[in-house]
Amino acid sequence: MMKFMLLVLAGGVALAAGTISYSYSQEDSGAAPESLLPEQIELDGRTLTKKQILDAFLDIAFTQNILLKKGLGQNSLSFQIQPDEHIKRSLFFEPRMKSEYPWLYPHIYLKHAPPKILSINKWVIPIQVSLGMPNDLRPITGQAYHFFKIYNADKTFSPSEDSIVKLKGLIQTINEISDISAALALEETANHFGNIRIVFVEKEHFKDSEYKHPKYMMVSFSTGGPRTEDFRSFYGAEKKIKTGFVYTAEAEKQVDGYFLTNSKNEIQMAFCYIWSGHPVEMLDALMQECVLRSLGFPEATITTPYSLLGLWNEPEHWLPADKPLLEIPSKLSEFDRYMLKILYSPELKPGMDYVEAQKVLLGMD
Repeated sequence: MMKFMLLVLAGGVALAAGTISYSYSQEDSGAAPESLLPEQIELDGRTLTKKQILDAFLDIAFTQNILLKKGLGQNSLSFQIQPDEHIKRSLFFEPRMKSEYPWLYPHIYLKHAPPKILSINKWVIPIQVSLGMPNDLRPITGQAYHFFKIYNADKTFSPSEDSIVKLKGLIQTINEISDISAALALEETANHFGNIRIVFVEKEHFKDSEYKHPKYMMVSFSTGGPRTEDFRSFYGAEKKIKTGFVYTAEAEKQVDGYFLTNSKNEIQMAFCYIWSGHPVEMLDALMQECVLRSLGFPEATITTPYSLLGLWNEPEHWLPADKPLLEIPSKLSEFDRYMLKILYSPELKPGMDYVEAQKVLLGMD
């Protein structure tokens, strides 16, 4: 979680819990723009002040934890020192990646500036939530015997029908709350696939954990090139991604994942890894946390225990009075809904830093 120095103005216009209205028109009298935040609001039976709302939003929406800082690598293109014929066979050979993995290519070979850290990230394109990796990580074109793999992926696991119903319900709620166009896409083709990916894995994927991959993963290279396992593992690609923002990097028991953005901080894709051996209640909660964080909430808060956006699975971070209130969430809380409304207000633009966002939320000139 991240804390920022905040400037809070009094006199904001209160918003109803179920509706956010936005008005930035200036009257002839020169009136200042209205605050998007109320002086206080009751969510999930808890009264929150404007400063608490603002603090919580900045905590969960802004991050400096990029995928490379997670320890998946230092963005070293070591394969480029290999002989020409080896490079051309590589999955990372630029022309090959562009044609065979077009969804991954722009996040490794940047043609524009990288996205900004500590900025608003949000979707401006339709969302499709899908299971597994795009096209099972096989190339869209080319020879299928040479492709990326996720070792310890559980390809035999499928969520229960009840779990799918809950996931559909979450997506419907997201559509109702915001202007996002989201859907669940369980049937895909090689060229048309979902952009939020929930990937089920075996426990070995997380080493000594049931939730998160280790922050530091050593990958060794020999003079003859990367080892075959590292070379074809999808981690080999993740090590080179330049546009990824990791979810709750300092947490140990929240959902494992990250989203990828373009240079404007518009989210393009998201990936979550979940152990298939969790009890159904935990699986459902982690899938819902995955989708919600993938909308642009990479960090967590301890503002309220009733939230998928909080550290709901890590009681050690909470005050003694709040610990008994923690439970495995089964749906969006009022707090989650309110944060989603704020993030997808039209006044908040992708790429805004937290000072710019604060000015918009508080109606500051």
